[in-house]
Parts: sequence; structure tokens; C-alpha cells
Amino acid sequence: MLILAAVVVWASVVVPSSTAIAQLSVGVTLGSGKTGLSGDKPDKASYASRTALVAGAIIEYGFKPDIRISFQPGISQSGTTISFKIAGVEEKRDSLAIKLDYINLPLLARVVTDGGGWYVTGGPYVGLLQSVNGTPEGGGQDLDLSDEVISYDLGAIFGIGHFFPLGPVEAYVEFRMVQGLVNIREQTDGDIRLRNKGRQLHFGFLYRLGS
Repeated sequence: MLILAAVVVWASVVVPSSTAIAQLSVGVTLGSGKTGLSGDKPDKASYASRTALVAGAIIEYGFKPDIRISFQPGISQSGTTISFKIAGVEEKRDSLAIKLDYINLPLLARVVTDGGGWYVTGGPYVGLLQSVNGTPEGGGQDLDLSDEVISYDLGAIFGIGHFFPLGPVEAYVEFRMVQGLVNIREQTDGDIRLRNKGRQLHFGFLYRLGS
């Protein structure tokens, strides 16, 4: 939270009020990708990635032609499939699909190339947990795992993308790497440590206000 506050305050000081409106853009983003958990594994268990969705709004402005600050609040899914080897059976595994839903609050910088097409992006995010459950393989009642996971996530986003100008609208496609930086496991005895991670492909549109 301190990083987010520092970036917002810094940007508000750097950007002259007379140019902020002219460079302000709003838009939407939609993405999908592979998410998973990294960290400690229970005995005789393995993790597998799962497909998840991301969607959100965008508020962005550029205080220089090649540098933009982008706030992208939205919803984000995460999770994994954890498989436990059954003793005495060579190939049989018992699996549980773990699904986590967050409201994510990323604050990103985009650094655009001279040509205005390619860019790199990165910055911190805060995730607010909305729900977490586990679905046993082969059906059965979902398990409420809210007592097993903390209520927030902190992490970093890094990516590369390309803009496609369409008059006052900019479309873009972007590849992102997402890495959680805190242990999301609710610790009672210091046992298992887990962090979110993922790879995402985003599509978005930006409309320049005052253009």
C-alpha cells in the first residue's frame, strides 16, 4: 500500500494540471492465462496450473510522450490443481482444484518506444480476496477454504505489449508475468508457504479524453 500511495502522490505532483485532462485515457481490459501456486508442497503432492480470467477498467495518463501511469482495478482469478499420490497405487492420484477470486488493484508504468507501438510495463498490485474454495476431482461438494488463506495478496507485474492506434482509441495486446510476493497461506504453525503466480494475455482499449 505504501508503494501505491507513493506512486500516486508522485504522479499527481509531476503532472501539470493543465495537461492532465488532455492526456487522460479511460478504457477496459480483458485477459486470460495460466495461474498457479508456488512454494512448499505437502508430502506426495504436486501442483498444476489452471486457466483463469482477468477483467477490469483502466484509468491512465501520460506525463511524458513515452511514459504513462496506469491504474487498472478489476477482478482476477487464481488457483491451482493439487494432486496427492495414493499410497500403494502407482498412477492413481486424488486431486483438488483450488480457486481464488480477487479484486486486484494494479498500478503500472508503461514505457513506450519512440515509434509509439511497442512498450514495456511493470508495477505493484494489491489483491483483495473475495472467495476461495476447493472442488474435489470427480465431483462432490465444494470445500470452503477461507480459513486457510489470508485476505489479501501483494505482488508485482511485468509485461510487454503493443499499441494499435485507431483515431481517438488505442487498442493493445499485452503479455504479462504476475508474481505474488507474500505468503497467502494462513499460518498457524509455520507449515506450508504459498504464493500466487501466473502468465496472462491481455486485450484492451483506451479512449483519450479531450482528444
